[in-house]
Amino acid sequence: MEKTPYVGPFLRIIASVYDFFLLLGVWFLVGSLALWLNGGEILNPVLGSLLVFLSGWAFYAFFWMLMIFALNLTIYTVFDQESESEVKKHRFLDPGGKNQEIRIS
Repeated sequence: MEKTPYVGPFLRIIASVYDFFLLLGVWFLVGSLALWLNGGEILNPVLGSLLVFLSGWAFYAFFWMLMIFALNLTIYTVFDQESESEVKKHRFLDPGGKNQEIRIS
C-alpha cells in the first residue's frame, strides 16, 4: 500500500471550508429550484430537510465516491536550492489538480 503524505490540521480546515462552500452552493441551487417549482410557497419543513439531506448525499456521492470530477485543491510544494546553505520553499495552489503547466526540472 502506498503511503500518503502528511496533511496538517490547517490544510484540513481549509479543505473543509472549501467543501462547505461548495455544498452551500448546491443547497442554494436545490432550494431555489424547489421554491420555484412550488410556486414561491415555502416548502414543508420535513420535505425541506429531506431535500437538504438528499442533495448533500448526492453531492458527496457524485464528486467523491464516483471520482468523475475532482474539485479538491492540489497543493504542490517545491524546494528551490539557491546555494549550499539557502533553500527556498514555494507553494502552488491548483484547484482541481489538473494544471499541466507546472513542470519541475
